[in-house]
Amino acid sequence: MTEWLVCSSFLLVGAAVSVPMVPSVLRAKLFFSLALFSAIADSIAVAPVFAGDATISGQIFFGWPLGVAVVGVERLSAFFLMIVAWFGLPAVALAGRFVPGSSGARAHWFFFGLLLLSMKLALVLDSLLHFLVVWEVMSLSSFFLVLMGNSGQQRRSAGLHYFVAMHVSVVFLMLGTVFLPEGHMRFSMMSGAESALASFVLLMTGFAFKMGLVPFHSWIPEAYPAAATHVSAIMSSLMSKLGVYGMLRTVLSGGFITETAAWLVIGAGILSAVSGITFSVIRRDIKEILSYSSMENLGIITAGIGLMMLGSVQSNAFMMWAGLAAALFKTLCHSFSKVVLFSAAGLVERAGVGRDIESMGGLSRRMPRVSLVFLGTAWASASLPPFGGVISEILLVLSMVAGLSTASPLATTGLVLVLVLLAMTGAIALLTWTRTWGIAFSGEPRSLAAQSAREGRVWESGLLWVPLIGLLLMGLFPALVLEWVSPVMDTIAGATLFPDASLAAWPLVHRAMISTLVSLSLPIAVFGGMVFLLLLVRWLLLRKREQGEATTWSCGWGTPDSRIQYTASSFSDPFVSVVRPVLHTEREGESVSGYFPETAGCHHHDDDPFRKKIIGRIGVFVSGVFSRFSWIQSGNMQQYILYGLVWLVAMLVWILVVA
Repeated sequence: MTEWLVCSSFLLVGAAVSVPMVPSVLRAKLFFSLALFSAIADSIAVAPVFAGDATISGQIFFGWPLGVAVVGVERLSAFFLMIVAWFGLPAVALAGRFVPGSSGARAHWFFFGLLLLSMKLALVLDSLLHFLVVWEVMSLSSFFLVLMGNSGQQRRSAGLHYFVAMHVSVVFLMLGTVFLPEGHMRFSMMSGAESALASFVLLMTGFAFKMGLVPFHSWIPEAYPAAATHVSAIMSSLMSKLGVYGMLRTVLSGGFITETAAWLVIGAGILSAVSGITFSVIRRDIKEILSYSSMENLGIITAGIGLMMLGSVQSNAFMMWAGLAAALFKTLCHSFSKVVLFSAAGLVERAGVGRDIESMGGLSRRMPRVSLVFLGTAWASASLPPFGGVISEILLVLSMVAGLSTASPLATTGLVLVLVLLAMTGAIALLTWTRTWGIAFSGEPRSLAAQSAREGRVWESGLLWVPLIGLLLMGLFPALVLEWVSPVMDTIAGATLFPDASLAAWPLVHRAMISTLVSLSLPIAVFGGMVFLLLLVRWLLLRKREQGEATTWSCGWGTPDSRIQYTASSFSDPFVSVVRPVLHTEREGESVSGYFPETAGCHHHDDDPFRKKIIGRIGVFVSGVFSRFSWIQSGNMQQYILYGLVWLVAMLVWILVVA
């Protein structure tokens, strides 16, 4: 089994090294072929892990200074390895369409291959030191890819912001390992550490940076839009899952599970979900909308992990099972949906329309295939049946309802509040996706670019149907999906975080919850069948009839155009007016007044309050501290030589006296 993992890694090394050397017309095909064969090799390697209790273990000798790395693949890492190996292939296949100009194309392919390789290595390494090295490689490769994006000057500030955020994440992860005593520098050995509390908090914070949870999310709306489309898709759908994996490994291996820790994780998750979807409903850049939506999805995943922890503390097997199942199910749904949405947005941008939804409109007639796949995935992202997103929401609700039976009065109040916030998140998500698709794809073109937009090749949008069909099958057959995921859940349930007294009830809970999902999938399937039947009947009735088009809003208006349509701002204004005090949204301009207004217009300016109030103030404080030492950088060569001399003397004194 280890041999297949080595084969997979060498295939990605070959993709990173050899693809930049071949002619440009062959790079995309060769890269996709190597990535596909790598995914097949990974599947062969981890198949025994899912089939039984086998684990993959071994050692990799990196040489000086890294030494020997310990490889350990069990069910949890195998689950995420399959996500990284397969779910990003549509974005990899479309990478050739989105790679920047020829000047940096070779370097782009190199760092793209390095990113995929580092993500896989992070999932198979058990030693924390080597995990951190690979984590740093992953951060640096994605940083260079952001710098090579298609967003002009924006990519520089976004890249710098991303670079700082990822290295703050690395600092927290390194501090988390520093608190571990000697002999515990492996994920599988963390549970025996006396300093589990400090390591748990620091490691969870480091992984929260990678996921972009509140208040560590300020890099997301900058880095995702600045990067090339296929890089944005990989970062959102796959790289963020490394943060989820790290959280679950920390929970599984850390051995520090208390009610306080569980509520902190739940609070961070539900706050990120509400904040992310609220920010997305006021954005105009379609990639910013998708970025904040990704933050919302990852917040829901985190809330599921927190509910799992709370169920473990309360010895509530039903609550733990449903919370864990919701987190893993949402992980699959998010990986599917974001690779489609980012790729579809990239195809629209590549058609010359840009990213501002206010300059789109009417694309459903000019780009029907992209429009349809975006609509279906947006429907799934809004957690509507018959797609899989609704199942993860139902599982979260079931987890909270199950927790009410064993919770204290204070915890019951907290669960009810989380339930209300989850419902609010779902309502705002529906508003967000209605606004995004309605403004961007329906109605009349809002610009000349949208009017002249044309769809690309059939296979480009056809690739995106594969993940969308996966989302549909997850909604129709959730029990089969969770049966596949059940070995991962059994591994977590059998770990030290679950009380021994309730462990015997786990199989019974599993069968009961699977039966519940089977009963829930029937009405979802009926709903999907009714929608399909109505569309089929409509097509049969109209296929032989002559169809014409007529203007809808023609009363009193000779030539209807985009000026009488809702804008993105006006569509969301009723909601924004409610949350304006929280978001600090400022409105500039004059509103329409009178029967025959000459000119009127307004502009909404908003800023992320977390970024402005927290991250911004921290940045000002850090800049102020370092500005006090600006005298060190004098530009005087003699002074710099003196610094070196003083340093050498200090080291000599240390060696002779102290050491």
